[in-house]
Amino acid sequence: MHSHALFAVASRCIHLFLLLFGFQWLAHAANQNTPTVPVTCPGLVPGSLPGLLECTGQCQQTTCAALESFFHSTYSSNGSATNVWEERQGWKTFLTESCDAILSSPATSTGLPTYCGWYGVTCCTGAPVLLSMVYPLVGKFQNCSSMKSVVEINLPVNGLVGSITDPVLQQSIAQLHACGMNQLALSG
Repeated sequence: MHSHALFAVASRCIHLFLLLFGFQWLAHAANQNTPTVPVTCPGLVPGSLPGLLECTGQCQQTTCAALESFFHSTYSSNGSATNVWEERQGWKTFLTESCDAILSSPATSTGLPTYCGWYGVTCCTGAPVLLSMVYPLVGKFQNCSSMKSVVEINLPVNGLVGSITDPVLQQSIAQLHACGMNQLALSG
């Protein structure tokens, strides 16, 4: 087997591990390093569709702040071309704008917050969402639980830096999970 093929297999195994055990491991790791505060998502309210919550303005503000912490925890601003995200469409907005400015910009054509159109971000529209990283070749549809919330972040081989044991990164992932994210795929 070629080294590229081995890397692809290892990368998929890591993604599957994060899907199955990632949130539990993050919670355990956080308990080892710092006292934890239960994570909730303010602004998640019963939605207009049966069984779905809706991520209102307060939830979107919380989500945006968690995305910003996530970005800054995995992005190197030291000027080195080798330590920046390869694809950062949308995310680079955090280098110059606040969440207030981001959320005040026009929503996507589907009425979702602008961060829902960023590279690697999938948001809940109420329709089944194709979670690309779970079954990338055949696709698998899964319903989400919170309208207008981030349901997936998928950033494969993107030049991310940092450590999964970073408490800021752990807190941002936990916050995104509390606000509706249920899929996460990361690699360096």
